[in-house]
Amino acid sequence: MLTGNLSSGCSTEDHQLNTLTEPPSFDSGYETPAEQDDDSVDYALSRSVTPLSQDEVDTQPNEPTLSTQSMCHICGKGFNAARERNRHLKSYLPHSIYCPFKDCPWTGRRRFDLKIHWENKHSETGQVLGKMKYQIYDPKAFVRRMLDGTSHIEVAWSAYQTVQERLTQLGKINAGANVLGRKLDIEGIDVLPIDSEGS
Repeated sequence: MLTGNLSSGCSTEDHQLNTLTEPPSFDSGYETPAEQDDDSVDYALSRSVTPLSQDEVDTQPNEPTLSTQSMCHICGKGFNAARERNRHLKSYLPHSIYCPFKDCPWTGRRRFDLKIHWENKHSETGQVLGKMKYQIYDPKAFVRRMLDGTSHIEVAWSAYQTVQERLTQLGKINAGANVLGRKLDIEGIDVLPIDSEGS
């Protein structure tokens, strides 16, 4: 910033430089950057947002709020996103992943949990956990059924029967009692280990 002395010893050129550093007066027609920004924002908003008439507002569909879309219809717990709610709904279903180690009854819900289980229980064998999914069934299909309005008890029972059949096919005879998971509490489900006869 130029600082100067406007005494009589200043040249006309020095005086002109000094006067340019002073803010313009309001009647000069010059807009400050802040005023320009306000006007451009107002203009942009006026061009992009058209107010609706009351008739148009009344005819707009009522969309569910985020909290309604992302709530568990079983326990009422709210989630920030539908993805989180769907992951939660899987907890009402039997486990969907199995340990591929022969005669190991471990089952779980997440690949990460299988990796931890493998490191804790089977790493001493020298075998490496493959990249397969080791999926007993696809829980997403069952979650979709719950979201479509089918009772979670009916869906869980159907998933449990699918799990029993698949574990029998895999030769995981002793894994049947372990697949229910932490939240599955269904009256009438026999949680005894399955046997090779399917009984």
